[in-house]
Amino acid sequence: MRPIVFAFISVVMITFGDVASAQPWKSVDPSSVGWSVEQLKAAQDYAASLKPTAVMVVQNGEVIASWGEVSRKVYIASVRKSLLSALYGIAISEGRIDLGSTLADLGIDDKSPVLA
Repeated sequence: MRPIVFAFISVVMITFGDVASAQPWKSVDPSSVGWSVEQLKAAQDYAASLKPTAVMVVQNGEVIASWGEVSRKVYIASVRKSLLSALYGIAISEGRIDLGSTLADLGIDDKSPVLA
């Protein structure tokens, strides 16, 4: 189940420009990097029921899977907030972020003046 959740969290919709302006994405065989082809197919089938514009699963800068119009410009509003919240949730559940930490514990000085 986690790979499916990760796949959806890793959704990348091209939003800046009609096509990607950087170097072309390198695709890899999902099974060669530890992904289950069957679970990716299940994720694709589920995604189809949601009717997304496109889905792209990226790991270490390589495309694991993609479907839909990945180069189409799409207005996605505030999806960044949802994606970051999901990533924070994963990091918290894995113990990489401790919500009990204070700013002082983390070495963050919130009293310093903001630079103009």
